[in-house]
Amino acid sequence: MKRAVIIAKGEVQRVGYRDTVEKIARKLKLTGSVENLKPYDVGIVAEGEQGALDEFIT
Repeated sequence: MKRAVIIAKGEVQRVGYRDTVEKIARKLKLTGSVENLKPYDVGIVAEGEQGALDEFIT
């Protein structure tokens, strides 16, 4: 199992971004978390198989 720590920068809060990230992660059978960071960024931690993480990041 591998882990990816990602910070999505920009105005991605309040536009359903976290919900979309969670849907994609579930579809790829990844686990982890998504949280708002200040001021506008979103932090993502995803864990799973390397192939699924590569697809998720893409």
